Amino acid sequence: MYAEYAWKPSAPIGERDLATVKGDARRSNSGGTILMTQPKTHSRKSKFAGRAAARAALLLLAACLCFSEGSAAAKKQKKPPHKARPAPVLTTGTTPPPPPSPPARDFFGQQKAPAPLAARAIGSYVRGCLAGGKMLPVNGPAWQTMRLSRNRNWGHPAMVSYVEKLATDAQKLDGWPGLLVGDLAQPMGGPMLTGHASHQVGLDADIWLKPMPPKTLTPEERESISAESVVAADQLSINPEIWQPGHVQLLKRAASYPKVARMFVHPAIKKALCEAAGPDRGWLSKVRPWWGHNYHFHVRLSCPAGMEGCVDQPETAADDDGCGTEIESWMKRLKTPIIPRIPPIYKPPITMAELPAECSKLVGYEPPPPPVPAGPPLPERKLDAAVAGTPALPVTTPKQDAKPTIPLAGTKVAKPGAAQPGKAVAKPAAAQAGKAVAKPAAAQAGAKAAKVGVPPAKAGKPAAAAPGKQAAKPVPAKVVK
Repeated sequence: MYAEYAWKPSAPIGERDLATVKGDARRSNSGGTILMTQPKTHSRKSKFAGRAAARAALLLLAACLCFSEGSAAAKKQKKPPHKARPAPVLTTGTTPPPPPSPPARDFFGQQKAPAPLAARAIGSYVRGCLAGGKMLPVNGPAWQTMRLSRNRNWGHPAMVSYVEKLATDAQKLDGWPGLLVGDLAQPMGGPMLTGHASHQVGLDADIWLKPMPPKTLTPEERESISAESVVAADQLSINPEIWQPGHVQLLKRAASYPKVARMFVHPAIKKALCEAAGPDRGWLSKVRPWWGHNYHFHVRLSCPAGMEGCVDQPETAADDDGCGTEIESWMKRLKTPIIPRIPPIYKPPITMAELPAECSKLVGYEPPPPPVPAGPPLPERKLDAAVAGTPALPVTTPKQDAKPTIPLAGTKVAKPGAAQPGKAVAKPAAAQAGKAVAKPAAAQAGAKAAKVGVPPAKAGKPAAAAPGKQAAKPVPAKVVK
């Protein structure tokens, strides 16, 4: 495409006011000035508009690049550098980590019968097991056992007798219809496959707040009937349609036995007991609020007297009924909405290594042998003085770069051992002038014989000449003085 140029003279020159020149702009000889104009297809305004748009686009692109670089730098500064956790290094003299222990619930949850041993609670309420457990009868004069499919109506004989006495006394003395008994423990105690964190030594029991019906329940009904919550929907008070004065008397009697160490109920139930206890408030110190427990109460007995290996529940102060600051703090906690954690946090199951060693024997679990610690570091080996002073033998390595020499075509290769043409053959060392000639063995023997007086003929004889050849004359040896 050719550009158009308008030539404007310094003085009017007629028809040459507007001349179209093709090619490069040049100054005329007449002193006129050649002015470059835009092509006919574009206007001057569109030219400047295009340039402005290009500059704006470049400025916008530069700003975006600066912003992206700045944000990337900021992210790099905010994010701490990742530091890989170093792998454990076992040095000489340290003990390797023990092998992983299996979950205890997999062993105790499969037991169908108790251990045939003397009754004993081993360990604590949340880390233990039960030997010589006793089964609470499914039906009694004042109780019925629920959820038979779980096989959790086993306990220490002290707990079984407590449930039977509480049911009988509450029915006879307080007019309670009877107890619906929930979970006690597994046949050998220990951690359960589902549910409770405690109930492991046979000294815990869950008793429903729902009265026992007048009829004997079938196994199907014991699995399908639900317990009733006595707490209102706001979780801050009790439900007056379900809660009755008989509940207060039942809980008071359950906590009044000396062997009871603790009872757990919902905070709203604890508040209702504090309001309805009256002047006799000594039993309230054993009743403590805890999450859940809105449809049942949890009874925990103390360890039987003289039982070794049983970890007891700490005693509460008799003058602290828990109806003051403690219950107020629980009411504040219940008013605070619970925000579930995402993702939820799960506690790892209790392993066999976390239980007492006697619990492993009950279920026939043999723990792996402990790891053998590494021995002390070996002493530094010192070389003997004679071995240390011996110089090391030189190590010869073949040259890898050496290549066989290939003779060129038309050249003669000298045979080994043959004299090359034009070169003299080296004489033996014995024939060189000015040097003594070594005597042959026969001549040495003759010289020795001459010293001892033996005739020369007997000392040594010259070798016989080969047939057809003359015998070589002996050459007298030169004696070097």
